[in-house]
This record gives sequence, C-alpha cells and structure tokens, in this order.
Amino acid sequence: MPCVFNPERPFPFHNLDPGCQFNVEEDELGRFDDKNWCEFHLPMEGTDASDKRKADWDKEKQRQFNERIFDKIADAKNKKARVEQSEEKLFSFLGDYKKEEEFCDLSGVVFPSLIDFKRIEKFPEILFFNAQFHKKASFDRATFCDWASFENAKFEGPASFVRAKFKEEAWFENAKFKEEAGFAEAIFDGPTWFENVKFEGPTRFAKAQFEGPTRFAIAKFKGEVNFASAGFNEKDDEVNFASVTFEKQARFANARFEGLASFARAKFKRSASFDNAKFKGKANFSARSNLPDEEENSVAFFSGRISFTDATFKGETIFNNRHFLDTTVFSRCAFQQAPSFHNSQLHQDTNFKGANFQDTESHGAERAYRTLKLAMENARARREEGMFYELEQQSLREQRKKLIKKSLPRQLKKLKRRVTTFGLIKKLSKREQRKKFRKRFKIARSAIRKRVSMGVGAAVWDFSVSWMYEKTSNYGRSSGRPLIGLVLLTLLSGVFYDVVSYNHMDSEGKEACAESKPFKFAVQQVVRPFSAWFKTGQDFICVKISDDAVLIHFATALQSIFSVAFLALFLLALRWRFKRG
Repeated sequence: MPCVFNPERPFPFHNLDPGCQFNVEEDELGRFDDKNWCEFHLPMEGTDASDKRKADWDKEKQRQFNERIFDKIADAKNKKARVEQSEEKLFSFLGDYKKEEEFCDLSGVVFPSLIDFKRIEKFPEILFFNAQFHKKASFDRATFCDWASFENAKFEGPASFVRAKFKEEAWFENAKFKEEAGFAEAIFDGPTWFENVKFEGPTRFAKAQFEGPTRFAIAKFKGEVNFASAGFNEKDDEVNFASVTFEKQARFANARFEGLASFARAKFKRSASFDNAKFKGKANFSARSNLPDEEENSVAFFSGRISFTDATFKGETIFNNRHFLDTTVFSRCAFQQAPSFHNSQLHQDTNFKGANFQDTESHGAERAYRTLKLAMENARARREEGMFYELEQQSLREQRKKLIKKSLPRQLKKLKRRVTTFGLIKKLSKREQRKKFRKRFKIARSAIRKRVSMGVGAAVWDFSVSWMYEKTSNYGRSSGRPLIGLVLLTLLSGVFYDVVSYNHMDSEGKEACAESKPFKFAVQQVVRPFSAWFKTGQDFICVKISDDAVLIHFATALQSIFSVAFLALFLLALRWRFKRG
C-alpha cells in the first residue's frame, strides 16, 4: 500500500489529486500506527515501540533527509525553467490551475531537525501545506519568486524569515509558531495572508514592508509582537488586524499605514505603542456595541497602557465602543479629521497635551468633539474639556457658515425672481389682474422673508456671536484676552474723550480744559458703568459736560457695555478653569 498521507491541497493547488506526492517504493515505507508512511510524511513519534519514528534518526540520516529536500527544490526549479523555455506551460481559462511540474510540493513533510535554506537563493513556487518543522527553520534572505504557501504549517522551533523577499502571494493561514517567529526587514510584494495564525512566542516584524493587501485577522499573538517601523504600503486595500488578540506588549512605533488600517474588535490585553505611527487612510479601532456582556468585556477593552504619542491620523479615525482601562496617551497627535469616540469610556489618566485637531468642517465634527468634551467633563479635566468645547463651537460655526453660503444666495434669487415677475405684471392694463398678482407677491415675499429670518438670519446671528466669543475669550478658555481687551478699551476711550470732549464743553469748561482728566473719566466708566449719564458721575472730569453732548453720552454707554462684558468673560474663564463641581 502507498503512503497514507491524503489531504486535499489548498487554493490555488486544489485541482491536484490528494495523496502522497512522492514516488516511494513500498519496501521503503515505514510502519507507524499500523499504517504505511513514506520517509517525508513519517511522524516524529508513535505509541508502539516497534514503530519507525523520525525521533530515532541519527544526525547523518537527518542530514541526508535535508539534502533530499534541497534536491526536490532544485529539481522543481529546473523543471520550471525547462517548461518556460519550451513554452509548454498550460493554464486553465481561469488561470488558477497548477501542474505538478510547475512548483515544488512539500505538503505534509515532517522536518525532524534544524534546516537552513540559505543555499536556496531563489525558491520556485512552493507549497509547505501542513508541513511540520520540529526544530529551527531558517529562511533568512530567501527569495520566493512565485507563490509561497505555509498554510497549516507547524513550527515547533524558532522560525526565521529575516530579510526574506516574497515577490508574489504569501500564505500563512492557520499556521502555528510555538517559539520565536522572525520576519524582521522581510519584504512582501504581493498579498499577504496571516489569518488565524497563532504566534506563541515573540514575534518580530520590525521594518518589514508590505506592498500588497495584508491580512492578520483573527490571529493570536501570545508573546510580545514588534511591528516597529513596518510599512504597510497598499493604498487601495486594507491592512486587516480585525479581531486579533495581543496578549502581551504590541509595538507599532513608527509604523506607516498608507491605506485603511483596521484594528476593529482587536483585543489589547497588555500595553500597546503606536508612537509616531502614521495613518494616511482610515484608522478603525472600534468595537461592536451589540455583543453579549462576557464577549464585549474581552473585545472592547484596551486593558493596558496605550500610547499614540506623536502619531498622525490623516483620514477618518474611529474608536467607537472602546473602553480604556489604563493610561491613554494622545499627546502631540495630529488629527486631520475629527476622531470618533462615541460610546467609549476614556481612562481618567488620558493625555491630549499638545494634540492638534485640524478639522472643524467635516460632517459630524461637532458631535465628535461633543463626545470628547463630555468624556473630559466626567473626568473633571477642565483644560481638555475647554479645548473640545472650543472645537465643538468652531465646528458649529462652520456649519452655520455653510448654511449661509448655501441658503442666502438661493433665497435672494427666489426673491429677485418674484420681484421681476411682479414688475412684468405691473405693465398689465387690467387693474384687477394687477391687484390680484400684487396680493400673491406680498404673500410670497413675506414667506421668503420668514424663511430667511428663521434660517439664514439665525445662522448669521449664531455665527457672529460664536466668532466674537472666540476672539474675546477663546470660548472661555482664556482669562487674559478679556483683561487685555478691557485695558485697550479703556485707553482708547480715554483718547477719544480727550479729543472729542472739548467740542462739547460749556464756556466754563473750556477755560479749565488744561486740567481735564479724560483717562480718569474713562476708568470711571469701568468702575461705575453709565455714571456719565448722571451729574454725580462727572466728578472725575474737571469739566461739566453739557446736555447736548450726545456723542460722549453714547460713547460712555458703549464703553460701559463692553467693559461689563469683558469683566463677565474674565470671571467666567476663571470659574471654568477652577470649577470643582
């Protein structure tokens, strides 16, 4: 009987016949668990002492086994070269059919000892499906010129792909790495699949470059993982870390994401670092809100410290439904679009110091900042609360500005069209017809004016008040601006009183003009608003203001109003900064 190895190959090798791919004579087969196995698929250990086991092989036999593997790869390279030169390579109309002579099939091979592929400079299309590496496997600096499939492979010892190059698709789905997995500075030119892979030891992808779509969905990293300075350069597809589990520290410092980066439902059970990372597309760290409690607890939490110091987010940023259970750092981050934290719970030790929020115009920006404002209010972080309140008001002002630009010209155009129509109707000779259309015009004009006053008019008022509030006190965040405004107002008022008051003095006042003290008079309007309107309020000026000095009375009223406003803004800013409740 032939070797009992009989699994079906994965796509795109699925058209191959299942079964052992090696032509081994029956007298060379080994007996294991009452089944015949070739030396390539022979398991390592068995329960029966009479079984032939790879674990009993000596070093010489292990070396000979590795040499036969190298010969298989070399033969596949030579066969493919001959096929390409003779132009006899066949394809199905779908282009997904693989002939045996086109690649090296090492499916299910059990490697009993350390194997180093450094002598194989360039691999042909190769299949390590269900392969088992019981010692260290080294593919350092290897070049995979075509497809490379490690699906369902098991690495019992360290696996090293340092500076390896994958020029086509690389498949590692359902693989298991029980010790260290090293992919530092590896280059993946085509699509890369690490879905449902289990990394039980430390994992290194530092400085690795992913040029095509990349999938790590449902993978589990039980040891520390390092993607520092990695580059995900695919702009038209996503980098998928959805539902990935990071059980220990995860490092993405200086990583670069050119397209969509999805960490949706990813589990961070320890600290995570995205310091100085750059997200040029959408960054999705959200979790679902409709999960059962026990599942939500494991998915929605950032359990350890997470840091985005100096990170840059150029696209949409989503942290919806996330719970931050430890220190969270967004210091000096740059957000080109308003980040979304809806239904999230931020930790009390959340740091937004130096963060730069550049977006106040996108749809939903005001709601995004309102959510962050409420979160900071719950944490009693007054400075951050004020910052997000300012951003919320700026976003609302931009919405009003858009409404004004969009609605006002259209409404005025409608009114102009009505007026033009009425002008033509006025030329009609019939008096009753003119009267009829005049009535209709008045109704239409009143309706348009009402819509303008309710829509655009309200928007103009809100926009103006918001703009003045920002310039005078930065939405209550600055206590210095109102004081500066009050001092400048008092000085300018004093200069104005000095210039204008002479023309409004009576004959006695003109003789005493040299002793006039207009600046004291200006200060009086701050200390005692509207005092100039009463005779007892003219003591700080050495002249008597005549009854017809309307200009000075009007100026003192304005100064009093603005002085009270500046003082109120100053007190409100102080109250906001030192508010306890």
